[in-house]
Amino acid sequence: MDFSPVSNIMNNENVNDEDRDESGEFFGTVATARERISFNSIVRKMRDNRKKKFIASPDIIVQAVLLGPLDHNTLERFLQDHNEEFIQKTKELLFEMETWDEAKYDKAICTKVHNATHLPLTFEGFQISLQDLMNSLRDTETKREPRRMSYEWARKSLQIGLKRLFLEKCLLPEQFHDIAHSALVQHPQLKCTFLKFFALPEYKQVKSNERFIHEYEKWVKFDPYDQTRTEINNHYSGITSDLYKEIPGLLSIPADVKVHFIDSLEGAIAMEVDIFGRFVTESHLVVGIDSEWDPFVHNYDYRSSILQIALHDVIYILDLNAIDREISFNEILSRFWSDKRILKFGYQFAEDLVCLRRALPRCVGLFQPAHIICIENIVNYLQRMSLQKGFDMEEYFPSEVEDNNAKKYQKFNFMKRTAKATTSRTLPEEIAPLSSNDDSPPQEIKEPVNNHEPYVNDDLLSYPYLTYPENENHIHEERGNVIVPKHSRKFEPVGKIGLSNLSMRMLGGGLDKREQCSVWDRRPLRDLQLRYAALDAFCLIKIYERCLDWSNALGIFLYTILIDQPQMHAPLPLFIEFK
Repeated sequence: MDFSPVSNIMNNENVNDEDRDESGEFFGTVATARERISFNSIVRKMRDNRKKKFIASPDIIVQAVLLGPLDHNTLERFLQDHNEEFIQKTKELLFEMETWDEAKYDKAICTKVHNATHLPLTFEGFQISLQDLMNSLRDTETKREPRRMSYEWARKSLQIGLKRLFLEKCLLPEQFHDIAHSALVQHPQLKCTFLKFFALPEYKQVKSNERFIHEYEKWVKFDPYDQTRTEINNHYSGITSDLYKEIPGLLSIPADVKVHFIDSLEGAIAMEVDIFGRFVTESHLVVGIDSEWDPFVHNYDYRSSILQIALHDVIYILDLNAIDREISFNEILSRFWSDKRILKFGYQFAEDLVCLRRALPRCVGLFQPAHIICIENIVNYLQRMSLQKGFDMEEYFPSEVEDNNAKKYQKFNFMKRTAKATTSRTLPEEIAPLSSNDDSPPQEIKEPVNNHEPYVNDDLLSYPYLTYPENENHIHEERGNVIVPKHSRKFEPVGKIGLSNLSMRMLGGGLDKREQCSVWDRRPLRDLQLRYAALDAFCLIKIYERCLDWSNALGIFLYTILIDQPQMHAPLPLFIEFK
């Protein structure tokens, strides 16, 4: 379908599904040269899963680049549903645009976007925008720094952080220090505004507090122009936390499990030798996987900062910021992700996989991983089988239990976070964006992650082999005209209860969630951050072991279910060459 001004059907906002025939082509709608286009409307169509598949010409990409700065994530996502011929045409078109002089640029303006609702980019702006796009697609950016958070987001983070530290007392001082440091370094002009927050009337009762005075004086002396976003000189460096400390009601790391922080290629090689050396005596391995990323950066550019890989006796935490550009490191991780003998358990891992692919675009194994298993689907499967068989699953998946101590640690957070199946971590209601700037964080993203990301397909969130009766809460048998429930328990979707709740119910201890939305790009990581990261991956192995006991009690061979899961494959990046 041509997106020229004369035949620009997709620019008609009134086109409905009824206007398409069975082949997907539009009919009954007449496009005219008077139809208006804009950069935002084009991007919306490129992101729309229903509309983008009917775009048969890459000319829409020319329009987008002429009218505004097209993001590489949007382009990659747009291309994922098109065939190789379309992708090849897109590559040729982008290469051609790189050679345009001002005359060809003017001609394109007259023929492609003369009916736009706003002015196109200048020739210089077009060249800069196109070069940024191509650098991102080729992964040749000189810096891997994510785009900074918006001014308004940074201001609100400082305002709410101060409130939660001194008034609500639900934020650790070291967490607030990290947040304030990150926000001020990204927007140094905010320092005066930040200091004025200390004089607000709501802090009248704490103004004489010694800690409040010390906090104010500390930030008066702080020079954001002389700092970097990730290298944080923590005033709380004297505070240490035992990684193995036991807290009532919470899960802890066993004393015989080692924790290794890897920030060099040599460390990654040692990890690979350890993991693959186990196949001498083992036919397959079970590992827990998780990743963390900094939420205090540009909302659409989250990249994993660390990767956690947990085995039954050791937990590896890999610093991706330190070694992500090493070719050998990408090869090591590719072998890990693509090895079918390693069963990799995550919790709602789709979002993590997207952020990992952004951080490691040259790691081909991340785009074609083998045996990534979302633990919530296994627990859901065993629930359904238990209900179907009338099996009492209380021993393995107890009814919800409350633990006040665990709840206290879960609420000790700066930001509320939605389920990991959504695109991003979200800010509290008080930090709702005041403008429509794309830099502002969404209040809540209800669309699944594959509605926004270029490297995700529908298989990430669908598991067709787990099919059961539509109303799983009312599995029953008929005795004459009477319907008798087989079990009083109801099905509970594990994706909605959270990993900490799942850990509490299956392992007897929840997770310390205080560091869930902390500044994960800071170096060095604090002890509490390391503990949180290690436990998030380690608990998945322990939950799997409980699932194994549960499946044995049901008479189910769980391994065949695990290896049968759909593959989480995604298209490779457009311009990155793999050897």
